[in-house]
Formats: sequence, C-alpha cells, structure tokens
Amino acid sequence: MQTLQQLSERFFYLPPYQPTDRPILGAVVGDKHTLLIDAGNSSNHDHARLFKEQLAANSIKGDLLYLLIGIGIMF
Repeated sequence: MQTLQQLSERFFYLPPYQPTDRPILGAVVGDKHTLLIDAGNSSNHDHARLFKEQLAANSIKGDLLYLLIGIGIMF
C-alpha cells in the first residue's frame, strides 16, 4: 500500500501503484481550502477513498476536487 508523501509544506501526494491502476493523487493545502488533484482515468475510484483517509490522518481536509481526465501534455 502506498503512503502519503509530503513534497513541500503545502503539497502532498499519493504515488501511483500500477497493479491497481492507481494514479498519482495530489493535494495543495491552502490557508482556507485544500485542492485535491486526481489525474487518473481509472474506473476504480477506491484510490480516492484511500487518499482522503490518509489526508485525514494528517489533519488535512480535502474540500475542492479537480479531475484531469483525458488530458495529454505535449512538449
């Protein structure tokens, strides 16, 4: 099972996990709100529950959600 990682004071993420098709999930923690970012296109949304549980265990409440579905980035 993946565990929540802290990249900076205000950014947390849950690493991807290929066997269950779990995408990278991110959280940007603000002073008033927390933005949750889900960039995956998996039909299994158990990853969101796990992510919110791990955030809650770190006293972080995710109250805004942004889904990136089917977006490709070209360089």
